[in-house]
Amino acid sequence: MKIISIFSKIIPEGSFKDTMRFPIYWFLNKLKFVKKELILHKNIKGYFYFYPWEKLHEYENIGDYFNYYLPKKGDIVIDAGSFIGQFTVAASRLVGDKGKVIAIEPDPFNRTNLKKTIKANKLHNVIIISKGLSDKQNNIGWSVGGIVSKRGKSKIFTIKTTTLDNIFEKLKLKNVELIKMDIEGAEIEAMNGAKELLKHTKNLAIASYHIIKGKKTCFEIEKILKKSNFRVKTINIGQLITFAGKER
Repeated sequence: MKIISIFSKIIPEGSFKDTMRFPIYWFLNKLKFVKKELILHKNIKGYFYFYPWEKLHEYENIGDYFNYYLPKKGDIVIDAGSFIGQFTVAASRLVGDKGKVIAIEPDPFNRTNLKKTIKANKLHNVIIISKGLSDKQNNIGWSVGGIVSKRGKSKIFTIKTTTLDNIFEKLKLKNVELIKMDIEGAEIEAMNGAKELLKHTKNLAIASYHIIKGKKTCFEIEKILKKSNFRVKTINIGQLITFAGKER
């Protein structure tokens, strides 16, 4: 597996690397490897499948997103950028059978692992959205890469995007108690596509450390949320997270 790691570091991002990644991730996702139990937040645990070379501690304790609001039974929670589902599992346990978790994950390989996670943890209150978030519905280039999957210039692989407002309308949601978001720099576009949803959202926790046009996304995200009458605060907890709420 060291060969794969060396290959990844040497070859620059682009169409060629995406072409090579695709069959590797396709093959790896056919395998389950070892199921491990991780502590996600305080006494909340979950089961996940990992490749032998992965460092499990990097996937533990996603509780930072709960610093300003801890979901309650019956809550509706949106997990934008679900990856393999650590936050999804924790939120699912917290909201219980009467609540719902909307897990948004556009990368097909991450989504395969997300589905394995949901099955391994016997979750029945999760809805998966297999699109990326933006300010409009579109098709965009996508770079495959596990935890670092992101928008790219490659046209070899594309994903469909939608808006949070569109999801809000299609799922006929009334209120959302918490939106957690970490979508590799697309947070600003996602917020611009959530004007209606924000009127019905009480709390947000958004990863805002990404650099867009030379600036950290936290500055623009704070502006958008303040215009929607949220109280906003960005703090550094190992990474920058912008918290917002209407009940404080």
